[in-house]
Amino acid sequence: MERGYRATPGAQQAGSALNPNLNPANAVTASRFLTLPPFVYFVDRGLLHWAMVMVIVCGLLDLVDGKVARAFDCITPFGEVFDATSNWEAAGTPSSRNKVGR
Repeated sequence: MERGYRATPGAQQAGSALNPNLNPANAVTASRFLTLPPFVYFVDRGLLHWAMVMVIVCGLLDLVDGKVARAFDCITPFGEVFDATSNWEAAGTPSSRNKVGR
């Protein structure tokens, strides 16, 4: 069986192909980026307990996106690169905040 997103009958609109990169796993991965602005905000305000909550949420979303990709059989080359990029971004933001002074 080929890996990739399988559209259900009728999921495609007339005349357009379904983009395999628009799938549930990549949506979860994209949501990880939404934890970064609150993280920076909380660190800048000294609310470190809330910043840690954002780190935990980001980590949990990282666990979930892989399970979602396997559950929905929507593993794509783009998704693998996107997940790795978001891992580096999530790891780089906290470390870069330590180097930037107020």
